Amino acid sequence: MRFAGTIRKLFGGVIGAAMLVGLSGCASYRTGSLVHPQVKTVAVGEFSNTTDVAQLSPWLRQKLTDQFMLDGSLRVTTPDRADIVVSGRITRATMAQVAEVKARAKDARAEDRSAYQGAIYRVEIGVEFDTILRGRDRNLLPRQQVQGYADFPRLPDIEIARQEAMKQAAFDAAARIVSQITEAW
Repeated sequence: MRFAGTIRKLFGGVIGAAMLVGLSGCASYRTGSLVHPQVKTVAVGEFSNTTDVAQLSPWLRQKLTDQFMLDGSLRVTTPDRADIVVSGRITRATMAQVAEVKARAKDARAEDRSAYQGAIYRVEIGVEFDTILRGRDRNLLPRQQVQGYADFPRLPDIEIARQEAMKQAAFDAAARIVSQITEAW
């Protein structure tokens, strides 16, 4: 019986010590937003498009609004009521092959055996943006640049697949923009 009591005390002491160590590790953890305390609202301004992808600017603006609402650190409002306005320009949109597969069988003619075709493609968009402080007409943060990426497989209609991948790349760029703004401090 004495042995069981000693084990119980030892087990209780070990559990207590583990809890103390666990809680002390969380002592410096802060919850809440990392945004500057004076910035509470944001508006998505204009993004000029210097690429050949016609709908890229509206896609980016919509995805940016969605990402700000999803993040929840800043409330999205109109430019005349916002503490900061995010605007910029889309500087590039590219597509490149990142993987290929062999297109010919081993029993093909010798000169045809090394034929390959694209299997996976990547689209990338480049965006530079400003964070303008309302009323002061100056950047709250230095001008920044982000890239958005998306991969897609080769499909029968590569233009449709490219267009969908551009939307995904806009979503990725928007997430990076929101992250840079909300975690700048």
